Amino acid sequence: MFYMLSCARRTGTLIIQLCPRATEPDREGGRKSIKAMSMHNIRLNGILPPVTTPFNDAGDVDFEGLSRNIKLYNETGLAGYVALGSNGEAAHLTADERARVVEAIKRAAAPGLTVVAGVNELSTRAAVEAARRASDAGADAALVITPYFYKSSMTSQALARHFEKVADHSPIPVLIYNVPQNTGVIIAPKTIASLATHPNIIGVKDSAGNFGAIAETIRLAPASFAVLTGNGSILYPSLMMG
Repeated sequence: MFYMLSCARRTGTLIIQLCPRATEPDREGGRKSIKAMSMHNIRLNGILPPVTTPFNDAGDVDFEGLSRNIKLYNETGLAGYVALGSNGEAAHLTADERARVVEAIKRAAAPGLTVVAGVNELSTRAAVEAARRASDAGADAALVITPYFYKSSMTSQALARHFEKVADHSPIPVLIYNVPQNTGVIIAPKTIASLATHPNIIGVKDSAGNFGAIAETIRLAPASFAVLTGNGSILYPSLMMG
């Protein structure tokens, strides 16, 4: 099924302009002062489809086919692309294949279109490394999934610590990815709103299909925080929320 990623906070143009900032631990394990990185203009309004990853008969990624698809999509008025999401079958790809997928999409995307790369690793350290690889491959932002293997330990506090640490060290802005139908883990609107105060966490893609939770996130989070829906069944009412 083809789900669309669309902004639920603004019906007009939403361009997030910010200095992505990262922190590094000092020798005592605390934070150094936040250092400004180069300016990013990240468009998150409109439709950013989750790009499917094409394979050939041998089971290898068809990078030429992927590039052809993106060039065709460029003609449809999309705002950008989400690589390595659930529909992109990132779980079936090697780290090298993931990087090459992002590179191929970025290279084929029309100028000005946003490329968001999924970060699907379950440990904080691995997620940081994946965000760095995504940045090196050309991604504009990282879509970071909730850890889920040890579900009983995924408290609000544990999830918050994970996303804070990833955002501290990611060279590109972070979007929280809430997709409980795949992970079995739900991140609450209150936790999302708390994370929204982090300077390098710029939004959430909520694919749970819970309109009430999206409305609560919009109510609690700062107006500058992008709230996006990844569930086509509630796309229209989400847009009507503002």
